Amino acid sequence: MKKLLTLILIAATLFCFATNTFAALPETIAPMWVNIRQMSNDLVFNGTSGIADTMVFGKSGTTRITGTLTVYVQTSNGWEEVDSTSGSSTSLYLSMTINFTGIPGEYYKSVLNVTVTINGVNESETKTAYEYCPITTAN
Repeated sequence: MKKLLTLILIAATLFCFATNTFAALPETIAPMWVNIRQMSNDLVFNGTSGIADTMVFGKSGTTRITGTLTVYVQTSNGWEEVDSTSGSSTSLYLSMTINFTGIPGEYYKSVLNVTVTINGVNESETKTAYEYCPITTAN
């Protein structure tokens, strides 16, 4: 009887160690913004025609959104400004766009700086996008 009880205890102990333990999987990582509901900064090329396009959505109660969008090209001297635009809105939405001509084979970045205000409280954020201007070949 002692041997049977010992075998049962050993088997139960081994079973406890043999079972997999699963931790809760983390949720999707997302910014913890207070005033900003969503923002995007896209930089794309079609040949050498470049476009930097941004959208910012404030949360309910937003009284003002201000922003600056700047496009840079990477040179041997660092990042040099290509073009810049600013905008502001008293609604829940702000959009800005820059159209420019890229130099084939060069790297570009667009930098979006925004501030969203709700009840006098400002929240600022920066979002950067990078893209390569493709080298096109004649057929």
